[in-house]
Amino acid sequence: MLINHTKRILTQPQTTSYILLLFKKHNSSISPKLTSSYFHHVSSLPLQYKTISQSFDETADKYPDHECYVFKSEQKRYTFKSFKHEVDSLAASLLELGFEKNDRFAVWLPNTSQNVAMTFAASKLGLIKVNINPAYVERELEYCINKVGCKGLILPPSVKTIPSLSIFHQLVPELDQSSRSRELSSKALPTLKHVVLTGDESSTSGVHSYNRLIEHGSKLSHEKLNERQASVNPDSPVAIFYTSGTTGQPKA
Repeated sequence: MLINHTKRILTQPQTTSYILLLFKKHNSSISPKLTSSYFHHVSSLPLQYKTISQSFDETADKYPDHECYVFKSEQKRYTFKSFKHEVDSLAASLLELGFEKNDRFAVWLPNTSQNVAMTFAASKLGLIKVNINPAYVERELEYCINKVGCKGLILPPSVKTIPSLSIFHQLVPELDQSSRSRELSSKALPTLKHVVLTGDESSTSGVHSYNRLIEHGSKLSHEKLNERQASVNPDSPVAIFYTSGTTGQPKA
């Protein structure tokens, strides 16, 4: 083996020793032993004390016609302006339904446009978005909703082979006797008052159609929405996540 800067031939044992020496020297110079879980230091950038929705609104105002999101499986493309319209319309409708700050709203969805819109709408209203695995079965869904006391739930008719709406209906048979004009009353899920269904199954009893909420919210005055958003600060809780629950019940 020829080492350029030494200009001499090394035998195999010498080569191994030389490489080990270089490796040891390299590691000792740039890889100090970690004694902390994180490094705390002053940044050259100032802390932006803003909520998620405030940052999104500023970007939408600055780049309204720029592409914001592409959801290939849904065949949807959004500019910042069009996505902000959907977020504001959703938030305005949820506000009219009576959602207060710190209410928990369960999102039982995969990675869809409605999931992302709910993230920003929740931030505007000061709601706590509760992310629930869309593959959960009935008992897991019941546990997660009751664990943190969710007041709202958004779900799809199905996710691949999982019949989400049918699973929920088995858990809440009172859905048949409920209507959109009044709050849900469920024995299994006592804190749950409103259910939002994505997709085109708008005729399902006891649930709010996501598309209709967007349509209705676009006609509402956003004065109260702006007042609510102004009352939410960056220190307000914004989301709850669950562990997978492989060794027991999911942990929030």
